[in-house]
Amino acid sequence: MPLPRATLALTQGRIDEALHMLHALDDIIATGKIPLSIRAYADTQRAHLLLRGGKLEEALRWVHECRMRGDDQFNEQLDREQFFQQMTLAQVVITQAHSTQDPYGLTAVLKLLERWCHFSKQRGFNGLLIETLALKAMAFEEGGNIQQALATLKQA
Repeated sequence: MPLPRATLALTQGRIDEALHMLHALDDIIATGKIPLSIRAYADTQRAHLLLRGGKLEEALRWVHECRMRGDDQFNEQLDREQFFQQMTLAQVVITQAHSTQDPYGLTAVLKLLERWCHFSKQRGFNGLLIETLALKAMAFEEGGNIQQALATLKQA
């Protein structure tokens, strides 16, 4: 499967190779043989890899295609796929705000991240909490609120 190999290639700094493997994944997805649940995860992983590879426009395409928004509600059961999707959404919106110097979308993402912080604290999921707080600090920084960003990092 190209996705794990693409992830490994990106981790090793071989961005072009990782992106080439993502194109191979497109061919497999086009056959229609991949179940929807796996395809949704693969699409999220692809957006994550594209973002890490500096392909913001392509990652934004994923946001529009999956129709996810920062103010979407989430399942109160721990759904790692949903967490990964929503954290990837937050990363794309934060990166877009940085790229365009336009904080549009950060308010909804901050609300989403706050809900995940509350969820993680209630259940003692410290790893999820730290990841969420780090993204929240980045969102505050992109919105120009450095003091709130620093205070959020202290919580992590």
